[in-house]
Amino acid sequence: MEINIESILNKFGNENKIFQSEAQFQFELAYELQKLYPSYKVSVEVLSASKKINNKTQRYYTDIVVSDKEGNYIVIELKYKTIAKDYPEFGIKHLNHGATDLGRFDFLWDLHRIEMLKIRDDTLFEFNRNLKKFINGYAIMLTNEKLYWQKEKTKTEALYKNFCISDNDFIEKGIPLKWYKKRNQFSVDNTPRNIELVFNNNYKFNWKNYSYNKDSSHDFRYVLLEV
Repeated sequence: MEINIESILNKFGNENKIFQSEAQFQFELAYELQKLYPSYKVSVEVLSASKKINNKTQRYYTDIVVSDKEGNYIVIELKYKTIAKDYPEFGIKHLNHGATDLGRFDFLWDLHRIEMLKIRDDTLFEFNRNLKKFINGYAIMLTNEKLYWQKEKTKTEALYKNFCISDNDFIEKGIPLKWYKKRNQFSVDNTPRNIELVFNNNYKFNWKNYSYNKDSSHDFRYVLLEV
C-alpha cells in the first residue's frame, strides 16, 4: 500500500491552487487521493483512538485516513496557516491566524498523534478496530506565514524555542519538548498544550516552495514529514 503525497502537493502548487480554509485543503486533498487511488477508501475526520481521562473519554480524530480492504491504513494530519492577505484572482481573502507559537505546537502535536497510532499501545488507548495495520503517516503544514519557516532573531528564552520548526531545524528522538517557561492552559483537541512531547524518531524540517506566483516570490511553502 503506497501513496505519493508530495506529488499531489506539487501538482496543487503547479496549478496555483490555494485554499480558503483548512477544511477546503482537507477536502481537496482527500478528493485527489480518491481520484488517484480508486482501490483505496479515503475518509476524513476519522475516530482513530480514545482514552479515559478522569472518567471522561477523550477521542482523537485523524484528518484523512486512506485504507484498503484488509484494514491496512495510512494517516494524514494537516495544518493550513495564513496571514491576512487578499488573493482577488482567486476570490479569496485570508484571515491572519497569528499565534505562531501555538501553531508550531499544534503541528508537532499532530506528528505526535501519528506516532501514537504507529506504536498502538493498547494499555493506554483504545483504537478503532477497523484500522488494523499502520503503514505510514504524514504530517503537513502549508502556509504563507514566513515565521514558520524562517529562523527568527529572537531571545534564547523564547517560550516556544523547543517547538521551532523552521527550515533545517530538527527534533531528536527521546528528548522531551516543552514550553521554555510555564504558560497558561490552552487546549488542542481538548488536550492541554502544556504537556511534554517526546518523539520516537528523529525529524528534520525541510520547507519547500509551493507558491501561487513563481515569477516573483513564493507566497506559500510546505513542510512534509513522514512517520
